[in-house]
Amino acid sequence: MEIHQPKELQEPDSDNKRGRDLFVGIVIRAAVTLQKALPINEETFLGVSGSGYYDSRAYYLYGVLDEVLKLATAMLRWEGFLSDPDNSELEAALQKEHGPHMFRVTREGLMDEQHLSSRKLVELLCDLLLFESTNTQEHYRLFLTCELLDAYLGLQRDFVDFFSCRTSERRPLLFDELQNVAWLFSLTTLTCSLRMPFWRGSQTTLFLGLSASPRYTAY
Repeated sequence: MEIHQPKELQEPDSDNKRGRDLFVGIVIRAAVTLQKALPINEETFLGVSGSGYYDSRAYYLYGVLDEVLKLATAMLRWEGFLSDPDNSELEAALQKEHGPHMFRVTREGLMDEQHLSSRKLVELLCDLLLFESTNTQEHYRLFLTCELLDAYLGLQRDFVDFFSCRTSERRPLLFDELQNVAWLFSLTTLTCSLRMPFWRGSQTTLFLGLSASPRYTAY
């Protein structure tokens, strides 16, 4: 039984494709240019802790731009997969009896990946909006430290759930981060003002909605 390729998987209009390629190209060039302007490089980003780096804001922004580049490269992959007329594996699957099923699974898989990417970008946007009123090195350093501590606690919960034990694999790194937290909270004026910008930004919190609560009131 011959099943024609659905319209959604046919080669898109050339003008639309050029427009999408232009958009992705601009995003990639802008992100790379901004990363080069930051006082941090790839080797440093991979080799040091964000809270221990002298410019925690640059470290954080470098990671944000990494996420933008990930999405841009993913968009290129989606475009190539959906528009490639020589995609023999997809074509062979669609021509079989279970073609409609394979098309649905393929489409839903792409949608899941797109939804995950969009959610990550929304969370990053929430972070950036809140940093508008907390744009200091100390706040970036505290945020990066809390992110690492939260990831460590999540790792411990996973080990308890799956193996009924805890892991000490990242304990030395955790000790260093706790020292950073202790130093930050030894600054009395900083301690008193750390959460005030979040409380004062009621309009921003209203805009962010429920996403603001678990990320910023738990620390």
